[in-house]
Amino acid sequence: MRDLDGDGRIGVDDLPPRTARERAAAGGAIATRTQTQGQAKDGKEAGKDAKERGRFTPASACSAASDRQFGRLDKNGDGFIDAKDLEPLAAERVAFASKRFFRRFDADGDGKVTKDEFNRFAKERFADLDVDGDGRITDADLPPMMRGRGILK
Repeated sequence: MRDLDGDGRIGVDDLPPRTARERAAAGGAIATRTQTQGQAKDGKEAGKDAKERGRFTPASACSAASDRQFGRLDKNGDGFIDAKDLEPLAAERVAFASKRFFRRFDADGDGKVTKDEFNRFAKERFADLDVDGDGRITDADLPPMMRGRGILK
């Protein structure tokens, strides 16, 4: 279900917009544990570099992160975030959600979800729970540890 493009693997195109896809496109610029402990990628101590760059403070981290996020949202670069900047992001998210919805529910791939297709998972779950196949889920159908808990009356 997660393989939205049907290529047999979960790749960048299968990820939700503006999250992991963005990190992957940026080269996976996520700090590793050794980097956060004061060690550079090449294994050398990063203390000397950190002193040359200056102190890393929570205020500078928040400022840098918010500047990056503001830059991503201010698509036209006018210094303001307005509806024109957010509309493409909303459209991208809606398109992704639609693609994921149809991938999950449109069993025959015709681009339409019938009521039977929509209820398919609920019917399968019900059939799994209805062990004796009588069309009802009773206490006897439940796993032993669920029996007698007052869930079904």
